Amino acid sequence: MRILLFLSLIFNSQFVCATWYQSSGSGWINQGNVQAARKQAIEEALQTAVLQSGATISSSQQVSNGQLTHDEFHVRSTAIVNQVQILAESTQGNRYSVQLKAEIFSDQRQCISSDYRKTLSFLPFTINHPRHAQVGALYQLGESLAESFTDHAQQSSQHFIVQPSLPITVNLTSQTSRSEQHRAQLQSLGEQSQSQFLVWGQIKDISLGERPNQFSSWFSGAAPTRYLVLQLNLYDAIQGQHVKRLNYQDQAQWTFPLEQRIDPYSRQFWVSEYGQMLNQKIQRAIAEIDNYMACAASYGQVIRQQNNEITMDMGQQNGVRLGDVFVLYHQQTFADRQGRSYQQLIRSDLKLTVTQTSAYTSTLTGEQKSLLLNIQAGDLLLPAMQDTNVFSNNK
Repeated sequence: MRILLFLSLIFNSQFVCATWYQSSGSGWINQGNVQAARKQAIEEALQTAVLQSGATISSSQQVSNGQLTHDEFHVRSTAIVNQVQILAESTQGNRYSVQLKAEIFSDQRQCISSDYRKTLSFLPFTINHPRHAQVGALYQLGESLAESFTDHAQQSSQHFIVQPSLPITVNLTSQTSRSEQHRAQLQSLGEQSQSQFLVWGQIKDISLGERPNQFSSWFSGAAPTRYLVLQLNLYDAIQGQHVKRLNYQDQAQWTFPLEQRIDPYSRQFWVSEYGQMLNQKIQRAIAEIDNYMACAASYGQVIRQQNNEITMDMGQQNGVRLGDVFVLYHQQTFADRQGRSYQQLIRSDLKLTVTQTSAYTSTLTGEQKSLLLNIQAGDLLLPAMQDTNVFSNNK
């Protein structure tokens, strides 16, 4: 069944060949309503597939009994879902899971910046209420989640390169988001991880719901429900600012004995109903982050100026090629009367051309040799084809 989209652009020959995207989704079986859970699972899986294609969802279609019954699928960018195939369906406890693949036509020329891959690192997540981790002793869930996000992103991300997670504990809520200290902390973390972007998560709730008494639990086999409320914060580490917030919440049965300690790094945890629910959320979050990265500005940072040549921290892994042209920007920080810090980017007239590139760095030079002496470490280099003040991306 063909699904037509309401588009802000007129449909034309800009669409490329269709691509198949595979994803999964799950739904909570509430009060025995399996059909509603199945519908939720299919919608979540299809939304993730559409996100992987580069489209941004504003509302989803109607799904009934595995069939797409509503032929209007609203998205904010250009895409067409041509057909959907359900690959597998399963039930575990109160969770209904679906795997599907969708054939999607999308406009691959929406974002100029997609030619360059950004670098990103996941910081260890914070458990806001450690008492929630008491059941199962999940005190290391924050570190485990960051590692799982890194592993999933390495396999599926198209628009960013994942750097190893830093083995440090951070709390980015303890400072005012526009303070100079906050900006300096983000920039330092970016330098340590060699990343343009950082993701830091807050696990706001992993508490257990009402616990069945011992008799009813033995008689019915019911397990308590464990909740999840997760907030992800995406930061531009080079400019030291927050750029996007993502929120997820769900629930699943906690099938382990309440007194048992569970290793959040173990396969035992990740194959459980709760672990599988987390995997679904990780997959969805990676797709949303990748979708954002497709249109985020790509820019390198000057790390050395020597002998009329500039070295920047972008290379072949980012998609940089010989002959690519970059525009130089100087960074300047100022504060208002309340002490809030702001970053100002000052565009220069200097354009630099890549003359040599390696996996992680590139060497550039320009015709105006005298102006090269004014370049300092920390200055930014924006690809000339993106040079349209795209630093302020949508939040």
